[in-house]
Amino acid sequence: MREPIPVFIVHWNRPESCARSVDAFLTQGVPVQITIVDNGSERPNLERLYALIGNRAEVRELGQNKGFPGALNVVLGEWLAKDRSPYALTAAHDALPRPGCIAGLVKTLDADSRVGIVYAEYGIGHKAQFSVLRGPYLLPHHRGTGFECQAFPYGPLLALRRECLQEIGLFDERYFAYYEEIDLGLRAWRHGWKVGVVWGAIVDNPESSVPSPIACYLQTRNSCLLVRNHKGLVLGMVRCMVSLFGTFLAVIMPSRRTYHFSIRARLIAIAHALIGRYGPPPPFLT
Repeated sequence: MREPIPVFIVHWNRPESCARSVDAFLTQGVPVQITIVDNGSERPNLERLYALIGNRAEVRELGQNKGFPGALNVVLGEWLAKDRSPYALTAAHDALPRPGCIAGLVKTLDADSRVGIVYAEYGIGHKAQFSVLRGPYLLPHHRGTGFECQAFPYGPLLALRRECLQEIGLFDERYFAYYEEIDLGLRAWRHGWKVGVVWGAIVDNPESSVPSPIACYLQTRNSCLLVRNHKGLVLGMVRCMVSLFGTFLAVIMPSRRTYHFSIRARLIAIAHALIGRYGPPPPFLT
């Protein structure tokens, strides 16, 4: 019988969503051991979380918001040091895997020892692309079957192989939120590991599309950081200039604006990318 697979769910002030996520993982038919990593939630929300989940999951209180990669690094580091399970799952607090999702991810890792990172799909075909001018983006693409290599992982639910993380390291905490999984996947490819999606392993992420200046800031800044990390300093600056040009185009052409568009957030993000200011977003953007 397979040993329980560690599942690390990052939570911040969404106890009801997190409890639904725990239920979804526990009804997958795959043995799991769930740890909720709380990123400094307000006390009433944390107490509500305890009341909702009971003894179905362990809660690890960090006492502060370390960001998504920072929170995961705490528990993944301990997992690598102490646990011997070959895989671990990481998820956002609103990730809702559909039936068979986790089994599909695990089956893929079992089938090929060089697959280092796999991720669940949204039910919409896509092809991950990464370039200096656009950063990371998704192209429309037909949905296949089984495992398909992609340029990077994308989404709220990843399955990670122990040996892969031991070689490439953990998440880069400078991202704080958004694109940290993309950076991890690009590093995995660079070290010779396979990264890709498992078609048919579907996860729902109902809170992913909430408009926010903070989301705009982080996505803009972190896109520039990705190019800088993986293409070099000069091309990272080129990406910043392209982002700046795109911002002014969106001001005069509203049809070009993204869902999270905020001119103030984008300009601050580009400035911070140029001077190397990473980590948490500025509090005044809240």
